[in-house]
Amino acid sequence: MISRFTPRARELALTIDLCDGKDERSYDDALFDLIAAEKIPATVFVTGLWARHHTTELRWLTQQPLLEIANHGSRHKPCTVNGRSAFGIAGTRSLAEAIAEIDDNANLLEGMTGSRPRFYRSGTAHFDDVCAEAVQLLGEVPMGFSVAGDGGAGFDQAGVERALATANPGAIVILHGHRPNRFAFEGLREALPTLRKRDISFVRLSEISDRFEVR
Repeated sequence: MISRFTPRARELALTIDLCDGKDERSYDDALFDLIAAEKIPATVFVTGLWARHHTTELRWLTQQPLLEIANHGSRHKPCTVNGRSAFGIAGTRSLAEAIAEIDDNANLLEGMTGSRPRFYRSGTAHFDDVCAEAVQLLGEVPMGFSVAGDGGAGFDQAGVERALATANPGAIVILHGHRPNRFAFEGLREALPTLRKRDISFVRLSEISDRFEVR
């Protein structure tokens, strides 16, 4: 699983997870509008649970030149072969179920966006060794993160701002874009001046895939 990369400058990789949700309250339009206005490159991990109910929003995301769509699983399941739970969410119960979780959503996203995703982050970013290998055999890269930018949508505004403003170059940062009642937008907005003073630039995962640190 990849959680960091080797920076060539003061780079951060911003990733945003869209985990679930069936209505307009499951899309943080302020966060994505800020990213578009500030021309911030980012990789957006999308589940089938979210994509099926947000076709208009997904179409808008695919039209943004600095965003790329990645795979977050069909049902947001931790990637296991024995059903092991992570953060209270039950994992896939077999290799066959894990493969379906990965590949079904890759097929769905390819059909909806016209591009097959290159990167896969399981629900909760948990992988066992068998699942991590399966992801690679399916042609995707198993992705984790090194900075929980919004603490799983649990931080307040100050916590998000602090996590982002102090992130070290080479970090893969995660925010959640399906919880607009939390503080990803506010924290990112307030962190941007500090990040600019630090000469931090943002990159998409596809731009740094040759510099991933395998651990």
